[in-house]
Amino acid sequence: MKGRVWLAGSGPGDPGLVTLRLADVLKSAEVIVYDRLVSSEILAMAGEKARRIFVGKRTDSHEKSQQEINEILIEEAKKGYQVLRLKGGDPFVFGRGGEELADLLAAGISCEVIPGITSAIAVPEYAGIPVTFRQLSRSFHVFTGHTAEVGVPDFDYEAMARIGGTLIFLMATSNAAQICQGLIKGGMRPEMPSAVLRSALTGDEVKRITTVQDLPALLLREQIGAPAVIVIGEVVSLSSELAWRN
Repeated sequence: MKGRVWLAGSGPGDPGLVTLRLADVLKSAEVIVYDRLVSSEILAMAGEKARRIFVGKRTDSHEKSQQEINEILIEEAKKGYQVLRLKGGDPFVFGRGGEELADLLAAGISCEVIPGITSAIAVPEYAGIPVTFRQLSRSFHVFTGHTAEVGVPDFDYEAMARIGGTLIFLMATSNAAQICQGLIKGGMRPEMPSAVLRSALTGDEVKRITTVQDLPALLLREQIGAPAVIVIGEVVSLSSELAWRN
């Protein structure tokens, strides 16, 4: 059988939220190359004979470099295996799925992309924070808070403060102080409602509501690190009223 690669997002951690397509592929994949944010419950949905290769990353430690991951995918597919590249969230939302797809296609590997629910939306939803809400926010914007090349991205803070929508940051806890200071200097009012959230879907829930001015001190005081989602905007003020999980 000719080898192939599925590039898939496993969503925010709850096996009940994986797509039907991913559930089918999990049963048939022969090799699963997975990240740190893929839950054990979702991995348990795979076939017993599937070979698992962990390539997890975190800000301060990479099990494998991105180039090494790409090479593993190509090598396993060229051996004829049915390979599932499994990521948390969605593979194309700060998951480097596009980079992997480009290398796979260049190597002549047959591929399929399976979207997943991004934590940028799902985690706030579980905390009672809609990313859009009439009268409060007519847009939402998702940013990475960290890049391997330069650390904190070179944001246009004035534009971000002026845009008026909901700002969502992934991988930003270590750089939150610089980001929050930049937003305030860019014109955002210091009292803007803000939240730091960790998914209830992974069993390690964090929900802290504060202001953009006080967010860095809260993170430091409570030692809240990755993985977490930071939400800044007026919609955060709805978190108590819309706390549907209570």
